[in-house]
Amino acid sequence: MTVFAKNQFGIGTVKDYEAHIDLIENKYVTKRPYKCSFDDQKEIEKQISELLKHNIIEESSSPFASPVTLAFKKTGEGHKKEKNRLCINFRELNKIVVPESQPFPTIDDIMMKARGCDWYSGAI
Repeated sequence: MTVFAKNQFGIGTVKDYEAHIDLIENKYVTKRPYKCSFDDQKEIEKQISELLKHNIIEESSSPFASPVTLAFKKTGEGHKKEKNRLCINFRELNKIVVPESQPFPTIDDIMMKARGCDWYSGAI
């Protein structure tokens, strides 16, 4: 077993646990998909197919729906920007989510704690 990912899909999984999000009010949040170009739609479908193939996401029949879009991401040499980062707009859902009493740490908090370390691992 290795603790290092070999590609972008090399992430861990949690088995026998179903996530639950507490809502302030019991209502479904559904937003229509954004309009996008034919090329963007093909890229979105390609990325979703890859995520499904690698079991990162799974198909759902949930009445909740949030729109997706592509954002620019720096790539390779010269930091050329390409529109290829899949993003989901959860703003409407976030408005009715009960806040956690222990918030997730910010990237800045994590970077401060990791300063000076030689080894990094997702293992606990």
